[in-house]
Amino acid sequence: MGKLSRMVNRALSAVGLRRVRNSGIVPGTESYQILKEWIESPLKGAGSLDWDLRNKISATRNTSRKLALNNPLVRQYLQLLEQNVIGPKGMRLQCQVRNATGDLDKSTNSAIEAAFADFWRSPWVDGRLSGVQGEQLLIRTMAVDGEAFVRRVLGSRFKYGMALQMIDADLVDHQLNRARGAKGENEIRLGIEVDEWGAAVAIYVLDSAQQDINGARSQGKHIRIPASEIIHLYDPERINQSRGITWLNSVALPLNILDGYVEATLVAARTAACSMPLFKHTNADLYGTDSSGNPVAQNFSIELNPGGGLTLPPGLEMQEFDPSKPTINFGEFTKENKRWVSSGVQVSYNALANDLEGVNFSSMRSGLLIERDSWQCHQQMWIDRFRLPVHGWFVPAAMLSGNLRLPSHDASLYLAARLIPRGWKWVDPLKEATAAVLAIKEGLGSRTGFLGEQGEDFEAIVEQLADEATITKDAGITLGEAPQQNQQQNSDQRLMAALRLLLAEEKEA
Repeated sequence: MGKLSRMVNRALSAVGLRRVRNSGIVPGTESYQILKEWIESPLKGAGSLDWDLRNKISATRNTSRKLALNNPLVRQYLQLLEQNVIGPKGMRLQCQVRNATGDLDKSTNSAIEAAFADFWRSPWVDGRLSGVQGEQLLIRTMAVDGEAFVRRVLGSRFKYGMALQMIDADLVDHQLNRARGAKGENEIRLGIEVDEWGAAVAIYVLDSAQQDINGARSQGKHIRIPASEIIHLYDPERINQSRGITWLNSVALPLNILDGYVEATLVAARTAACSMPLFKHTNADLYGTDSSGNPVAQNFSIELNPGGGLTLPPGLEMQEFDPSKPTINFGEFTKENKRWVSSGVQVSYNALANDLEGVNFSSMRSGLLIERDSWQCHQQMWIDRFRLPVHGWFVPAAMLSGNLRLPSHDASLYLAARLIPRGWKWVDPLKEATAAVLAIKEGLGSRTGFLGEQGEDFEAIVEQLADEATITKDAGITLGEAPQQNQQQNSDQRLMAALRLLLAEEKEA
């Protein structure tokens, strides 16, 4: 850390004078002032976090949005977040409804899964995105803004009686606050109405509060939406925290430092590449002087050719101009900084920076396992906070719409379900598969567990194997038989060759 700090100071010194030349800062304090500007985090962490957010939530959100739009490392992180938490196909719904005998009710589960798959093709009120695309946008928004809001909208115009609406975090008025009233009025904290236990009762949403293409920013009226109609997605940092903090808050400093260092290095490199000689007047008698006695500059042109000589006009002296070039520790500094950033977002440096230099199998496997633990935590949070609540909304709404017909009218009987998130391929498939087979054989694991680590469903695989067996049987093919026959034939041929050799030796004897 000390080495990184010294490198930071050198980088800041390079850009400090240029940025503060016209700012009125006392010369000699430029690096300190810029470092001070960067390290003064918008969130102080003192007292109530809600109080901190009330004053700084807009600033932190705007900073993270700027990084998301312009910084390549942040864009890479958000892409990794979408790919590893949601995945290209999303999470697979597997209903777990059981019949009176305790067995899985296959027909009922299949009916619910089919209806939800149809609903998930376009579940949003505006119809612009599929369910998976909406999830990817929501997890990205949750990381950048620190929170995301999803509202349930009921209506007969929707095929399954409901649709989902995303609400921009800017529309939930964090400036709306109210103390608990003497007559039992609920407290409002940052636009969230809570009861005496701190449980959300309602959310106050502005009908217009953003800079829009068709009008200036305006503070509209508040719409009170019951909390039962809203899913508020955020990852709390403190107890009794009412609103979310951007996940990029801890990496804003190193990202700004890296941007400043790269900019300063680029300016130095371009200046060095465009360097040219400077000329100084040494004989005022030849060119004359102004009222102050200084030589009057004269216009002239000089052609510079590679390897050629240069003859200066009388009274001119060439001055050396050699701006500094990028230092040899540029790569070292940027790599250390990117590692700093990767720690802040809990992603391996190699994945975030697209840098596989010096990576071996052991280090790659170790880094992937640590990173995947983080993704799995995000996946479970997403299942508990978003997908299961949406499933709890969908089943009763679909039953009321008439497009999901089930034996009973009690929707609570059909809510049992689990979500299977995406998994990852093994780093070394042969070794991992061998270990899995051995663990299953010795009773140390199950097929369901090992397949689940890869995002596969054991029941679905069993059904696929049954279908394959039926198809191959109808075609008169037995899978795996041909290789065994060939192996047996090869063994027989080797045995016959050995016998012939033995007989020939006996005859010679």
